[in-house]
Amino acid sequence: MRLHNLHTAGELVETGKRISLDRILGRRKAVRQSASKAGNSNSGKGKYCNSDVEYLLQLSREILTASAQASHTVLAEKILSGYQAMHHGSRIEYLRSIAAQFGPDEECLRTACRKYLDNAQLDALLSVGHAVEPPRQELFRRLNFSTGGTVAIIGMRSLVLSAKEEYPELQALDSDLFHLLRSWFNRGFLQMRQIEWSSGGDILERVIKYEAVHPFDNWADLQRRLGPEDRRCYAFFHPAMPDEPLIFVQVALTKEEPHSIQKLLTEKRIPVAKSDARVATFYSISNCHAGLAGITFGDLLIKQVVEDLRNDLPAIIRFMTLSPMPGLAAWIIEQSDLGDQLAIEVTKAVHLGDTPNPSDLVHLGTRYLLEAKCSRGRVRDPVARFHLGNGAIIERLCPLGDRSKKGLERSFGLMVNYLYETEQLASNRDRFIRDGRISARNPIRDASKERDERVLPKSSDGKFYRNRAIEFRNRLKKVFLCKTTGLHS
Repeated sequence: MRLHNLHTAGELVETGKRISLDRILGRRKAVRQSASKAGNSNSGKGKYCNSDVEYLLQLSREILTASAQASHTVLAEKILSGYQAMHHGSRIEYLRSIAAQFGPDEECLRTACRKYLDNAQLDALLSVGHAVEPPRQELFRRLNFSTGGTVAIIGMRSLVLSAKEEYPELQALDSDLFHLLRSWFNRGFLQMRQIEWSSGGDILERVIKYEAVHPFDNWADLQRRLGPEDRRCYAFFHPAMPDEPLIFVQVALTKEEPHSIQKLLTEKRIPVAKSDARVATFYSISNCHAGLAGITFGDLLIKQVVEDLRNDLPAIIRFMTLSPMPGLAAWIIEQSDLGDQLAIEVTKAVHLGDTPNPSDLVHLGTRYLLEAKCSRGRVRDPVARFHLGNGAIIERLCPLGDRSKKGLERSFGLMVNYLYETEQLASNRDRFIRDGRISARNPIRDASKERDERVLPKSSDGKFYRNRAIEFRNRLKKVFLCKTTGLHS
C-alpha cells in the first residue's frame, strides 16, 4: 500500500498561474554554495564525499520535475540506494542540503499572502497553502514510491532527530518528516496483531531487538513470554511494513495483582489457565522505531488490547500495569543535595552497603510521582506521564518490584501499578490534560502528605552524601542482590 498526497509541489499556484519547480530550485544556487561550504568546514566532525551528495541532490531535483509516475519510482530507488550506500557524514550532509535547498519559495509565499490579505477568497487561501508547503515534502512523498521507501524515510528522521541539536537547520526538515509520517501512520492504517511463538522468525527477532523494558535473556526466555496461554503480546503493524512491528505490549494474565517483575517472569512459575485469570497486567511496552518519535501509538494499542481481552476473556476484571520508575534514583539524589533528610538517609544507606527502608522508598516514590516536574512543568517521570495521560490511576507502589541491575540503578528497585478502569479513563485523562490533576488512590496521596519533618538545611552534610551516593551505580547490584538470596538480574 502506498500513501501519496493529491497535491504536487510542481503545481504551486500564484494568482492562478503555474509556478515551475525549476524556478523554485534554481533560485537557491547561493544557498547551495553556502551549504556546501558549511559542510566542508565541518568535515572534521564527519567526512563525506561531496560528489556523492551532489549526485543525490541532482536526482532529487529530477524526481520533482519528472511527470511520469514510473520515473518517480526509478529515481526514488536510485536516491534511496545511493543514500543507504553513504556513510554517516554524507547522509547528514545530504539531509542538510535538502533542508537548505528545498524549502518554500519566499517570493511566491509573500505574493500569495498579499493576495489573500487583499482578497480573502478560497482560491487565494489555496494559493497560500500551496506556496507554504516546501518542495522537500513532495520529495519525500515521491521517495515513498520506492520499495522500502517508508522504512528508509523513518530512518532518515531518526538521523535528523539525533543530529538536529548540532545542526539546527535540520529542525525544519524534522517538522516536514513528522507532518508526513503522522498522516501516513494514523490509526486508520494501523493493524493490531497478536505475536505468538509460532509467528515468523523475522518478527520474533525484531521483538527481541526492540524490547526496551525487560530485555530477553535468550530464545527460551522469549518462548516463556509468548508460548503459554497466560502470556500475550500484541503489536501495531503498518501495511507498508508488514513484518516490522511499530510498537508492542507484553501482557501477563494472573489470578492476583503482581508486584514483582521477577516473580512474573521467572522460569519456575506455574502457568495459569486463561479461564482462571482475573487480572491482565501490561508489564512492558516498547516503541520500535526512533524515527516515529512523537507519533502516538501506545495509548491506542493499550485501549485496543483492553477491548479485545474484555471480549475474549470476560472473567478478567482488572487491567493494570507493572511499570518502572526510571528517574526516581536521580531525583532522590537531587533531593539529598537540597537537604531532604529522608533522601539523605536513603543515599547514605546505599553508600554504606545497607538496604534502604522500603517505607522510606515508598514515601519518596509517591512524592516523586505526584510532585516532581520537569523543566516544562509536566510530570517528570516519562512512564507516569504516559499512563496518566491515558487516564490510568496510580494504584500501588511496589518496593523491590524490580531487582534486576537496571531496576536497582534507576529506581532502587521500586515499581508502580497503574490501574486502567475503563469507565474512568476519559474523565481522568481530561482532568490530567486540562488541569494537571493526577489520579491516584487515597493511600498514595496520604503517603505523600506524611512529610518527614527531619529536613536538614542545605549543607555540606547533604552534599557529602549526594557525592557518595553518585557512586551507587557500580554498587547497587551487589548491595541489593547480596541481601536477597536466589535472585539474579
